[in-house]
Amino acid sequence: MTTKIESESVSAGRWHLGRRSRDILSGAVVTLFAVVIYLQAGGLPKGAASFPRGIAIVLGLSGLLLMLRSLRMARTGKAEVSGYSWKLFAIAVPLWCATVWLIRPLDFFIVAPVFMAILSWVMSGVPRTAVGVLRAVAFGIVMSAGIWAVFVQVLGVSLP
Repeated sequence: MTTKIESESVSAGRWHLGRRSRDILSGAVVTLFAVVIYLQAGGLPKGAASFPRGIAIVLGLSGLLLMLRSLRMARTGKAEVSGYSWKLFAIAVPLWCATVWLIRPLDFFIVAPVFMAILSWVMSGVPRTAVGVLRAVAFGIVMSAGIWAVFVQVLGVSLP
């Protein structure tokens, strides 16, 4: 039986997740993202593909270890994390997948800043103020330029 607070939280799109559930969910998302990175790196030249594939392997193993560790945890029934928003989660995961899918046909400098800006905006709680939106856009542009500089200028890897 749910309490009034629990039913209001569920109806508002918010769930109360314990540490175990949160870690299992996070591990699954990280592992899925690692698989997508690994598969997308297949289209790169052999030398260039080794870096993203290495990251994907480490990321995938980390996600699997997080899930395994969490599955070994005892269920306490306590909600350690409250206010988890499935709506924000439902935006972030498809956004990552769309970015990986669109980056080759469009261009890195079109897709990456938009991805980074939207993800920053979502992760900062979807601010409605002009300052919040401008901060997210600035973050998207600066991070994309930084990623380009590290991969192209420092590592010598061409981006899609």
